[in-house]
This record gives sequence, C-alpha cells and structure tokens, in this order.
Amino acid sequence: FKQKTAYEIMPSLVGSEMCIRDSSRTLFENAAEAAARELVQVTSEDGRMYVADRVSETGELVHKMDHLACFAGGLFALARMQEEFADRAWYEDIAAGLTETCYQMYHMNPSHLAPENVNFQSGKMTNGVRYNIQRPEAVEAIFYMWRLTKDKKYREWGWEIFEEGIERHLRVDGPEGRGYVGLEDAAAPLELLEPHDRMESFFLAETLKYLYLLFSPEDVLPLDRWVFNTEAHPMMIAKSGP
Repeated sequence: FKQKTAYEIMPSLVGSEMCIRDSSRTLFENAAEAAARELVQVTSEDGRMYVADRVSETGELVHKMDHLACFAGGLFALARMQEEFADRAWYEDIAAGLTETCYQMYHMNPSHLAPENVNFQSGKMTNGVRYNIQRPEAVEAIFYMWRLTKDKKYREWGWEIFEEGIERHLRVDGPEGRGYVGLEDAAAPLELLEPHDRMESFFLAETLKYLYLLFSPEDVLPLDRWVFNTEAHPMMIAKSGP
C-alpha cells in the first residue's frame, strides 16, 4: 500500500475504455485478493478491521495500522462502484470495516483527532504514535463510502471530525488570517493539547477537499467521470463518445 497512486487509479481504469482496461482489472483483482488474504485483520476483542504491516524480510505481520493506510477503505469502496466488480460484495465489506476503524481513530480521543498510527497487539485498538499532522486518508475513505452507500452516518462522521476535531483544536486565527496546525499528541487530555506550528500542504489539497466533496452534490466531480490521484487532484477518465 505504499505506492498507493496506482492502486487508487486502477479501479477507475477498469471502468474506462482505455486499452489497458483488462490488464488493470487483473492487476487490481490480484492486489485486492492478496491484501485481503495477507494483510486485512480483525481484532479479537473489539472487532476492528485493519490493514497490518508485513516485514518484507521475514513475512512477519506487525499488528499496527498507519493513518496513511486508511486510503484502503476508499480504494475498496471505489472498486465496488465499478460495474465490472458488481459481484464483489466483499469489497464493500472491507471498505466499510476499514473506514469505521479509521473513524474510530478520531472518535476514541478527547480531541476527536487521530494519531499517526494505532496498535492492535492487545486484541483491541489503542493509540500508537500519537502526533497528528492533518492527514486526509480517513476523510477520503469516508467520502467514498458516502458516494457508494448514501448512508448519512458517513456525513455525520465527517462533520464530527471537522467540527469537533479540526475546527475546535487545529484552527488558529491571527491578525493576518486563519491557519490550521497539527498536534504533538492527539490523545492527550484537552487541557494538555500542544499544537505544532505548521500547516501541511496536503491539508488544503486533500483533507479539506474530501470534506468539501463529502457535503457536495454528486454532480460535483462525479466518480464515473473523474478519478483522484494520490494528492486528490482530479483527472478525467478516458471514455469514447461525448
């Protein structure tokens, strides 16, 4: 999942009329089946689904999940939208399970903000590396699940992350305008939250863009015509005809 741009774009290429359509389908199906078989896990105590790391040298699983891996929820949701994968109900099951885990990464902390990663060694989800740098992957997955299911809980989750987390604890206002910072420890008690003085470029390019799209009508960048690359830049899907 490190080279995520290719995986993100493949499902939409399957639905295109480009010459690489069939090869894209085969590549994605193989990757999705391998990920589901080898990396997707469920905790024994709280039933959280997650994507584990695998040590390449030994094959050993490391039972933690980076916030970066939350994009996989959106990946499987986008694949489920393709007509060619209409019989892959398990894609949606994985998308829903991973997206809920990523939402819980925010909901479980007093700040309503997620850490950089979470651990599952104890059989349930706990905070790992606890800083927050405004990453987009969780709201990306929530956006795709909203477009797939129209379940209003996804908008409620997105609004909680934005209003209770981002606006309340990351926003800073000054004489020259407004900005957003990260946190040294997203899991700290509210009175001990410590900001770090930096706003990441992907916060504007991705995090806020996916939140905007979550609450926008579907004719704003419809997913049968547009695909987002790893930095959430929209690219038109090649199809024949008007």
